[in-house]
Amino acid sequence: CHREPGPDARKPPRSSDKFILLREYVYWDQHDLHRRAFDALTSPLGQQMSKYLYDDPKAATKAAACLVCHATDSAPTTPLAEKTAAQFSYELGVNCQACHGPSTPWLAEHFKLAWRDRPAAEKFKDFHLTDLRDPAVRAKTCAGCHVGNA
Repeated sequence: CHREPGPDARKPPRSSDKFILLREYVYWDQHDLHRRAFDALTSPLGQQMSKYLYDDPKAATKAAACLVCHATDSAPTTPLAEKTAAQFSYELGVNCQACHGPSTPWLAEHFKLAWRDRPAAEKFKDFHLTDLRDPAVRAKTCAGCHVGNA
């Protein structure tokens, strides 16, 4: 999925071909700063901010208040005050699930060619995929980290 279109990926043509390029993962991995969001916490500036906030240059890498935007939250409905560092995946920074929603309901299905023929509304309703096509949902999802949602 989203790495490189296979020989049959565009046969027959689908309406989703207009915005699903099937190389999104490669772009994200090589160029998107979300992929390196956790690395920002270990950079000199990140360590300086961590020292200022927590009196420890490495504390930000374990602080839920930082990880909620610099890693992928595996328990997004848990209140921030109850989150622990163990609830975050940070190896890949802000990965697909951070924006599209927890992948347990949709990950296996979305690798199948038939997934692209499913109506978007079905994916959102039945698989709890976040509807990033809706501008309000997309803005709220992005603004949660890029502006703050406190």
